[in-house]
Amino acid sequence: MISWIYGLTIFVGAFLLFQVQPVIGKYILPWYGSTPGVWTTCLLFFQVMLLVGYVYAHLIISRLRPQNQVITHILLLLCAAALLPITPSGAWELKGTEGDPTLSILGLLLVSVGAPYLILSSTGPLLQGWYARIYPDRSPYRLYALSNAGSMLALLTYPVVFERFLPLRYQTNGWSVAFVGFALICAYCAWQVKESLQEEGQKSTEVPTTAERDNNPGPALMSLWVLLAACGSGLLMATTNRLCMDVAVIPLLWILPLAIYLLTFVICFDHDRWYVRPLFFVLMPITIVTAGISLSKGVDQPIMTQITAGSFTLFICLMCCHGELARLRPHSCHLTLYYLAIALGGALGGIFVAIVSPAVFSNIWEYHLLLAACYLLVLVSVVPGTMRWLRSLEGPRPLWLGAILTWPAMLLAMLTLIILRFLPDAWLPFTAKGEAIERVHLVLWVGGGVVLFISSMLILHLSGFKKSGNDPGREGMLGKRLLTVVFLAVYFSAVPIIGTLCWDIFKGQDNLVARERNFYGVMEVVEHGMGMSHHFTLKHGRIVHGFQYTNATVGQLPTSYYGPRSGIGIAIRRHPERRTPGRQFRVGVVGLGVGTIAAYANATILGTVGRRPYIGARPRNVGDFFALYEINPLIEEWSEEYFTYLKDARERGATLEVFPGDARIVMERQLEFGQPQRFDVLAVDAFSSDAIPIHLLTKECFKVYWEHLDEHGILAVHVSSRHLDLAPVVIRLAEDMGKNFQVVNSGKDPTVGVYVSNWVVVTNNERFLNHSEVRASKAEAPQPGLLWTDDYSSIIPLLRKKNDAPED
Repeated sequence: MISWIYGLTIFVGAFLLFQVQPVIGKYILPWYGSTPGVWTTCLLFFQVMLLVGYVYAHLIISRLRPQNQVITHILLLLCAAALLPITPSGAWELKGTEGDPTLSILGLLLVSVGAPYLILSSTGPLLQGWYARIYPDRSPYRLYALSNAGSMLALLTYPVVFERFLPLRYQTNGWSVAFVGFALICAYCAWQVKESLQEEGQKSTEVPTTAERDNNPGPALMSLWVLLAACGSGLLMATTNRLCMDVAVIPLLWILPLAIYLLTFVICFDHDRWYVRPLFFVLMPITIVTAGISLSKGVDQPIMTQITAGSFTLFICLMCCHGELARLRPHSCHLTLYYLAIALGGALGGIFVAIVSPAVFSNIWEYHLLLAACYLLVLVSVVPGTMRWLRSLEGPRPLWLGAILTWPAMLLAMLTLIILRFLPDAWLPFTAKGEAIERVHLVLWVGGGVVLFISSMLILHLSGFKKSGNDPGREGMLGKRLLTVVFLAVYFSAVPIIGTLCWDIFKGQDNLVARERNFYGVMEVVEHGMGMSHHFTLKHGRIVHGFQYTNATVGQLPTSYYGPRSGIGIAIRRHPERRTPGRQFRVGVVGLGVGTIAAYANATILGTVGRRPYIGARPRNVGDFFALYEINPLIEEWSEEYFTYLKDARERGATLEVFPGDARIVMERQLEFGQPQRFDVLAVDAFSSDAIPIHLLTKECFKVYWEHLDEHGILAVHVSSRHLDLAPVVIRLAEDMGKNFQVVNSGKDPTVGVYVSNWVVVTNNERFLNHSEVRASKAEAPQPGLLWTDDYSSIIPLLRKKNDAPED
C-alpha cells in the first residue's frame, strides 16, 4: 500500500475534526445567550468525545483481529454518514426560562455531531496504529504532527475564508458533504490496510520484542502523561474563557488559543530538536510572572495587549507541557495507550474548567491554579534527570538541603495564606484569623530571606572557579556550574510566580459584599465610599454594570451610563408621548444591570438644579410600564437584594416586569404568540462590557426590535466600550432599516456618579429629533461600518486605536 494515503486520510480527518468546532459553536451561540460558557461547554464536549474516540481506537486495535478492525470501522463510517447533515434542530434553542443550559448544550452536540465527531477523533490513532503494524521500521509520531497541522489549518482558514464568505447553513451542509468524501477515502484506506496486512502475514502482527515489553509504561509514567495533558487542556479552556469574558465571544478568540494548542503539538511531535528544554524552562517562570502582572491590570490594558499576553503565556506553557509529553512518548507498540492517556488528560482538564471550577470557585481562579500547576508539573517531569545531574556537582550539602526544603515550605505557607484569606468567619473568629494571617506573612518574609540567602551562597560558591589555567576539567565545570545557576534561578522563581498569582486573587477583597459564579460568568457586589457617597457597585467579571447610592436623597438618581443627558435619558425624557394624558408610556430594556433605567419610571428627571439632577414623582393616572430582559437569574436576584431602583419605581406607581432569558429569544417568542410590546423606547444595553453578545447587534435582531417598537418608537443602543467602536455597526444597521439616527455622547459628572457614555439613538420620530435638547446633544457620527448579520460579523475593524473608553 502507498504510505501517503495514511497521511492524506489523517490530514483530511483532522481538518474536518477541528473545523466543525467553530461551525457548530457559532451556530448555537445565539441560542444560549452568546456567553463564554457556551464555547467552554463545547470544548468540554469535544474533549470528552475525543477521549471516546481514542478509547474506541485503542480497544479495536488491542482486542480485534486486523480484518475485524477494518470491517468494524467501515460499518461505523456508514452509520455516521447516515446521520448527516449536522445542522442542529431549533427544538434545542433556549426557551428563556431554563436554568443552567450546560446539559442542553451537551445533548444538542451529541445528537448533531456526536457520531461523525467520534469517527473523526478515532482516525488519527487508529490509522497510526495500522501504519506502525505495516511499517514497523518507521515512526508513526510524525503523522501525529501532520494531524495537528491539518487541525490548525482548519482553524486558521475558518475566520478568513469559511466564516467570511459562507452563510452558516452552507457551512453545515458543506461540512456534511465533505464528511461523506472523507468517509469514502477512509473506507478505501481501511480496505487497503486489510489487504496489506494479509500480504504481510505474520510479519505485520509480530508481538513486541522482550526489550519493548520490559519498557512497558508504569503507573507513574502514565499518570504524568495524563497530568501534563490535563494541564495543557485546562489552560487552553481557562485562557479562552478569560479572553472571551474580557473581549468578545467570537470564533476568532476561540480559534486563536486552540490554534496555539495545536501548534505546540505540531512543533513538539515533529522533531525533538524544536523543544529546547533549557530555553522554555527559563522562559516559563518569566512568562507566568508577566501574566500575573497582566491579570492585576485587568481590562485597563489595550485589547491587543490582553490578547497578546494571554496567547504568549499559553504558548510557552503549552510548549513545556507538550514538549515533556513528546520526550516521554513510548515505543510505537504502546501508541494507542499513549494517545488514550493524552485524551483522558484532555477530558479531565475540560471537566475541571467547565464543571468543577464553576461549582467550587467563585471567580475564574482556575486560570491562576493551572499556571502554577503547569510550572510544578514541568518541574516534576525533569526532577529525575535533574537530581542525577545535581548529585554529580560539588557543593556544601547543607545549602543543597536548604534549597530543596525551603521552596516546599514557602509553597505551603502561600497555600495556608490562601485558605486563611477565604475561610468563613464562622469557622475562625475574625481576630484569630487576622493574627494567623500576620504570622503566615512573617513566615513568608523569613522564608523569602532564606531563599535569597541560600541561592546567593550557592551562586557565589558555583562561581568560585580555580585561578589555575591548567585544570583540565575547568571548561566542563564552568558549563556545569552555569547550568546550575540557571537551575537555581528557575527553581526559586516559583516564589514570585505563586506570589504574583496570589496577589491577583487577594486584591479587591476588602470591599467585597457578595460574589457568585454561574454559567454566565462571575458576578460581584462591591461596597465603596462613606456618607453621601456610600454606594454598592455591581460588577460582571471586571466590568462595572451599574451602581447605586444608599443615601435616600441621591439613591433614586440615575447614575453611571444612564444620566439625564445620556442617550437613554434624552430618549425617555424627550419622547413626545411622554406627556400624553391617559396613555401608558412603555419602555423595554435589554440588560437589567442594577435596574438604573427604572429610575425614569413614573419620575420627572430634569437637567441639573444646582449641582444635582432634580427627581420627583411624576403625577399620572396611568403608570409607566417597563419590561426588563435579563438572561442571568443572579442579576435579577441581586437587583432586588442589594439595589432599590426597581422597588422605588414600583412605589412611584410604575409597572415593572422582568422577562428571564436571552432578550432576542424571548422577544421572538412574544412575536410568535402575537404579543408585540409596542415600546415607545427600547434600550439595548448589553454592550457596556467588552464581551459583546454579537447576536443582539445583527440585521435579523434589529428586525425583531422594530417589530416590538411603536410606529414612533425610539431605539437607544448603548455603545460605550473600552476597546471597540460599535457606533459604525449600529449606524449601518439603521441605514439598512431606513431609519434616522443620532449619536449622543455625554460627559461625566462626578458629583452624581455619572460616567462618560456613548449612545446611538435610532428613530424616524421627527418631533423627537427636532426637539431643541435632542438637536443640541447631537455628536459627530462616524462612517457606517459593515452590515452585521447572523452569518457574518467581525470586531477587527472596530478596534480602537487608543483607549478612549468611558471611565468606570
